[in-house]
Amino acid sequence: SSMLKSIRQAIPSYLAWLVPNFVVGKSLTSIRVKYRALAAEAIGVEDSELDNADAMKKILVDELVFFQSLLTGDHEQQKYLIPGTNQPTAADFSVYAQMERLVGEGTASDVVVFPAIQWFKEEAKKD
Repeated sequence: SSMLKSIRQAIPSYLAWLVPNFVVGKSLTSIRVKYRALAAEAIGVEDSELDNADAMKKILVDELVFFQSLLTGDHEQQKYLIPGTNQPTAADFSVYAQMERLVGEGTASDVVVFPAIQWFKEEAKKD
């Protein structure tokens, strides 16, 4: 996990072998539980639903459809999520980053970041 990697990098390499991964993992349990609860609250689901891939996919697709609905379809009239703006806002950058990470081609920056959910990208192309 990225939390484990962060902790490993914080420990001097000559000491890292003294602390097994399971010890570090066990110490992170309360943090994982906390952020799982925060995620469930943020998206308005019960904890048990977080493990339901179909339910999570529906929430994700509904959110993407919502963002799409904010655009009028007329690129010249409304280029950005917030109507009347003539420059991108934080909302545009946030949604763009999410979309690039989900289904992008990995060309958004100087570092190639491939889609996190390859199956989602494949299904999006079908629809």
